[in-house]
Amino acid sequence: MPIHPSAVVDPRAVVHPTATVGPCAVIDGPARIGPGCILGPAAVVLGHTDVGAGCQIHSHAVIGGEPQDRKFGGAVSYTRLGPECIVREGATVHRGTAPGSITTVGARCLLMTNTHVGHNCTLADDVILVSGALLGGHVEIGPRAMISGNAAIHQFVRVGGRQQELLATRRLGTANTTKRPTADSRRHGQSARSAQQRNFVEAWPLHAARAESGERVATPRRESPTMKFSRRRPAGVDTAPARYSIAALRPRPVR
Repeated sequence: MPIHPSAVVDPRAVVHPTATVGPCAVIDGPARIGPGCILGPAAVVLGHTDVGAGCQIHSHAVIGGEPQDRKFGGAVSYTRLGPECIVREGATVHRGTAPGSITTVGARCLLMTNTHVGHNCTLADDVILVSGALLGGHVEIGPRAMISGNAAIHQFVRVGGRQQELLATRRLGTANTTKRPTADSRRHGQSARSAQQRNFVEAWPLHAARAESGERVATPRRESPTMKFSRRRPAGVDTAPARYSIAALRPRPVR
C-alpha cells in the first residue's frame, strides 16, 4: 500500500501515486512528494517542501521545519530536495527565513544520521554529510564535497564550489578572475622585456661616446616591469646602479 493507514497526510499535499508513505509518517502542508519516493516510519515533511523523484527519507527525519532564527516571523518560505537524495534517521533540513527564500539540497545528496542543514543553505549535487555534521544558516556546499562526522560549519561559510565556478567562467569566455599568468601574458612580458633590452643596447654607444668626451651624463637604465619605485639620489649623481654602467668604472676627467 503506497500510503499506510496510520500516516497523516494533509489534504493540500500532492503525493505521487508511486510514492510510499510508511506508518506514522506525517506530511503537513502543501508539500509535493515526487515519484518513487519512500518515506519511512515516523518521517516528517512540513510546509512548502518539494521532494524530488526517488528520494528516501528515513525514520524520524524532519524536512521543511521552521528555521531556528529569531528573525523568522512565520512567512512563507520553501525547502527543495533534489532527486535521489537519501536522508537518514534523525536528520533535519529547515526552510528559509525570509519570505520566499529557500533551502536547497541538490541531487543525489546523502545526509547521514543526525545531520542538520540550517535555513537558507545551498547544497550542490552529490554532497555527503557524515553523521552529526551541522550546517549553520546560509552555508553553501559545492559539488561532491564531504563534511566529516560531527563537523560544524559556521553560518555564511562556503565550502568548495569555487573551482567549478572558475571552470564555468573560462568555458563561457568571460573575464578571468585568477592571478596566475597565462601564455599570452607571459609572451607579452617577454616581448616587453626584449624591447627594453633593445632600447638599452641602442642607447649605449651614444652614451659611451658622450662619456669619453668628458660630458657628465646619466647611465642608460634597464627598466624592469616589476620596478615601480626608484631610490632618491642626491643631485648630480648618476641615476642608474653602477652594475649597469661600464663608463662608471673608467676615470673621468676633472673639470
